[in-house]
Amino acid sequence: MKKLTFIFAMALAASFAMAQNTATTTQNGPSNMAGVTQTGTNNSVVLQTSVATGNEATVLQNGGANGANTSKIVQEGGTGGKQVAFTTQTGSGNQAVQTQLNPYPGYDFAKITQNGEKNMGTQSQISYNNTAELTQTGENNVSVQDQTNSGDPSHNGSYVTQNQGGNDSKTLQGGINQYVKVDQNGMGNKSIVNQQVGGWSNDGNKTYVDQLGSLNEANVLQIGAGNLATLHQTGSNNNLSILQDGNRNTATVNENGYKNSGYVNQKWGGADDNKVTINSTGDYNQHFAVQTYGVFNEIEVTQNGTENVSYSGQIRGNHNDAETTQEGYGNKSTIEQYDGNLNDADVSQSGNLNIGIVYQKGSSNDASISSTGIGHSATITQTGDSNVGSIIQH
Repeated sequence: MKKLTFIFAMALAASFAMAQNTATTTQNGPSNMAGVTQTGTNNSVVLQTSVATGNEATVLQNGGANGANTSKIVQEGGTGGKQVAFTTQTGSGNQAVQTQLNPYPGYDFAKITQNGEKNMGTQSQISYNNTAELTQTGENNVSVQDQTNSGDPSHNGSYVTQNQGGNDSKTLQGGINQYVKVDQNGMGNKSIVNQQVGGWSNDGNKTYVDQLGSLNEANVLQIGAGNLATLHQTGSNNNLSILQDGNRNTATVNENGYKNSGYVNQKWGGADDNKVTINSTGDYNQHFAVQTYGVFNEIEVTQNGTENVSYSGQIRGNHNDAETTQEGYGNKSTIEQYDGNLNDADVSQSGNLNIGIVYQKGSSNDASISSTGIGHSATITQTGDSNVGSIIQH
């Protein structure tokens, strides 16, 4: 039997000095729908339980005047598994929690939009083909989107947009072909993306993090093959790290600012055909890229600025290539390759008082350092057979 329930609750500020509305909906069965519209300091709870085929929940809340709206939606799927949750909050101090449980083998959708100060959004989904979207505008926002690894967690998606300062975003995924995009615009933002959970093959995942402002931090962990991580930071004193374990992974870092630091590690057994690309514009930036135990890996670092530091290490691998290009004053580049064969290392520096260092241990390696300017220092150390090294200073 088709069950349809709709709840409408509204309190106008013109009628009440302090509106404190509460709407609670409990639905059990297929084809359910719950809608709540509230104005004031409101509270809404929607529960849609088992066999949740075709359920929908929509909550609109308008707070203001330091009002604290709270919306909680819990949906439990069944054989059909279609679930849709939508929450919009306008005001300060709002909180929205959306949980969609076990919609196997169906479809999930959850969206939270918050506009104001001190908002917090939490979305948790279990199963696959899930989508979570969160948009927060204001200060001191916190977003946690957890798409867990129960059942078959593949094809999940998470989209986070945060504006202004003090924002925090965290996403946890496990499965294949998953996608995360985080846009943070402001100061003091932090983003953590973890794509590696569960006993599944965590392959083909993609992460994009874009941070604009100061004191931002981004951390990405990917375990599997064919993963992609792209991080872009603009501002000062930013930190980022990318850890990828597997084959055919790609890490791209773009930084524009002052005293930024980046760390990329592609490691562990059979880590082949990986690529690291780092592009940096600014002064006093530091970048470290390490590839361990693999063949046909590549590291490319480009820095444009003053007193930047670059370290590229390819350890216990064959047919690897590392290149560093620096333009500016007082920059330092170090490339270290050991316990590998047929490696290639190139350092190109333009400016004054730059330092180029290459260490290689193995056979048939090639190393070159080219410097343009005055006061440069260049060192090439090679241990092994048939190595070729060249230093050119203009």
